[in-house]
Parts: sequence; C-alpha cells; structure tokens
Amino acid sequence: MLRANPNQQEMLLFLASHYYDGLKDKGKAMMYSKRLVDPQTKADPAKAALGHVILGIIASQEGRYPDADSHLRAALPMMEQHPALKGEALYHLGLVNYQIGDPQQDMNRIQAAYKFHAQSASVNGPFQNLAASSAAGIRSQYHLK
Repeated sequence: MLRANPNQQEMLLFLASHYYDGLKDKGKAMMYSKRLVDPQTKADPAKAALGHVILGIIASQEGRYPDADSHLRAALPMMEQHPALKGEALYHLGLVNYQIGDPQQDMNRIQAAYKFHAQSASVNGPFQNLAASSAAGIRSQYHLK
C-alpha cells in the first residue's frame, strides 16, 4: 500500500507510531515521521503533529535540543487531539528548554521550561509526577513565581 502511494498518511502514521512504540526502531520511526511532516506529503495537521511529537521526543532523548524544541513547538497547536502524548510532549519541551536555557544570559528558556513542566504536571499520565517535580525544582532553583 505504501509502495503504491508513498505519502499515504494513514500508513505513514501507523508505521511511525508502530516503530516509535517501545522504541522498536528509532531509525524507522524517524524516517516515517519525517515523511509525515514533509510539506509535500500535505498531511492533515493532526497527523503531522504526531510526526513532530515523535521526532521531538527522539531528538530530546538524543540530546539534540534545538531540533527537539522545533518539532515539539510545531506540534503544540494540535496537542489537544493527542491527549495520550500531550503530557510526554510537554515534559520533553520543558526538559529541552531547560537544557537550552542559560540563566546568566537569558531566563526566557528557563521560564519556558518551568511553564511546560507545570503544564505537563496538569496532564494525567506517566509524566505527571516527574513534570511536577521538575517544575518545583526549577521554581525553587530560580526563585520563580
């Protein structure tokens, strides 16, 4: 089916999710996700958002923070349609902004990290407690309100 139509959105989404789930094959998850977010694919925004989330989380796990930030921010407008990934995506966005941030030069990233962790902490799921702890740590360390 994918050979006949290499940009078939449903199949790209299925394959990206399949290979991402449990990190069966990060390379294939990234390959299918990149095709899903490629403007030539003309994917439905909600499907493209899932591709951006997968690419962003993998980039975060690999320490490619600017890439992760770009992909996760691209997915933000559609996160309400992906509640299962919302908490995880927001947690990684907080982590990424914390890693990119430089409290000596620019507190904007640190404040964004706090905001994203706090938002993630409000989402029921496996990242809720970790995000709450991270938000509390950032708030305490940098005396944020």
